[in-house]
Amino acid sequence: MAGMAAPDFFKPQVEMLYVQRELQDQYNAVMKRHGFEYLDGARAGIILCSILIQQYHGAKMIDSQAAAGIVAEKILEAAKTLPPPLKR
Repeated sequence: MAGMAAPDFFKPQVEMLYVQRELQDQYNAVMKRHGFEYLDGARAGIILCSILIQQYHGAKMIDSQAAAGIVAEKILEAAKTLPPPLKR
């Protein structure tokens, strides 16, 4: 699709599972503190991505179609990926 390819400097430099392992405990603590379930956390993440796309596009840092493509690709990847076990 035209306009959906992101410049290389916007592509992730590390794998999603690495980020999840590194940030999982902090993420879970924030969700718990605010009373979020995992579905609520996912919805909040989508909203945050939308806000970031608007901000980066407004600052002329990335085309909004390319940013939306990155987000859609990572949402699909997350949906198909089995995360590491939760630390409890």
